Amino acid sequence: MKKIGKIALVALSAFAIVLASCENSGNSDKTCNHTWENAVCTICGMGAGVIDATAMSAEELGIAVRESFALGATQLIITLPEEPGDDMYKAIRRALIETESVEDGSINLTLKGVKSIGEDAFAYHSDGNNEHVKELKSVTLADATTIKKFAFYFCPNLESVYAPNVTEIEFCVFTVCKKLK
Repeated sequence: MKKIGKIALVALSAFAIVLASCENSGNSDKTCNHTWENAVCTICGMGAGVIDATAMSAEELGIAVRESFALGATQLIITLPEEPGDDMYKAIRRALIETESVEDGSINLTLKGVKSIGEDAFAYHSDGNNEHVKELKSVTLADATTIKKFAFYFCPNLESVYAPNVTEIEFCVFTVCKKLK
């Protein structure tokens, strides 16, 4: 790991996952002097799955998510463009489903930057492969104002959603999310 001012970089093959200023350090003006064990800081608990995807292709995003999982991340904080294409959601969804080391109901996903969560973004039938996104435990939609239809349809282990700015939720967004409280 290389520290550059308030930003730490974890080199992952051809990509880098940017860990922004530590929000858990207790002081917003300072960053935690991260000590890493199993991809989690032993001091503040920050995970290695912080990805700035605003300038990435969908393929690069998928690789970055898979590499975060390879480092043991169970908390993903992904910054997307305001209006990402469906391929960006598909890249995250495919990484969730296809990474064997990811346990069902173990991933806490935070999406930043994006204003509208796309139709079928994490839905059961969105790829035509009839696969559930079983890996999601919680979702935080930091900047979203709209969640399109079927966005989280049939995410059976999804327990909680925090979406403080959402003013519009289309139909069947959380249908068959059996554990959602």
